Amino acid sequence: MYTASRNGRLEIVKLLLADERVHVNKALNGGCSSLYIASEKGHVEIVKVFLADERVAVNKATDYGQMSLYLALLKGNVEIVKLLLTDERLDVNKATYNGSTNLYIASMEEHVEIVKLLLADERVDVNMGEDGWTSLHTASFGKTEIVKLLLDADGIDVNNAEEDGSTSLHLAS
Repeated sequence: MYTASRNGRLEIVKLLLADERVHVNKALNGGCSSLYIASEKGHVEIVKVFLADERVAVNKATDYGQMSLYLALLKGNVEIVKLLLTDERLDVNKATYNGSTNLYIASMEEHVEIVKLLLADERVDVNMGEDGWTSLHTASFGKTEIVKLLLDADGIDVNNAEEDGSTSLHLAS
């Protein structure tokens, strides 16, 4: 299933998913699942098929804590991000092993459209971050458009400080 997902073989993925003996969440290469690799490669139709199957673990993470959503937004794949966000099972705030949230990564990579999608999702915690380091902190390093979006977000704590007391304003100075 992993290879078919990586190579965009939609019909093979459908056949394998139809067989109840197939372990749909089997992971390879450091914990990469078939949904993860399809998300990375931008195979929209395959991602749709996986999301339609209740057996697929949407929140399955790699050994580094990266989920399919993480990789799709890192790659800037707006269509895959949109699809994944439609799934109610998705934990949009799940962080990687080092505390990076999906909003943090999208902000860091300056994926404006993806940041907009994440901010439009009520499940996203705009103030979540590792040791007080939030998406606004990372955007404060010259990512003007992202800072504007975050400042307009409901519930944003503009005075959120990291462990040493630094706020996003300190970092922007």
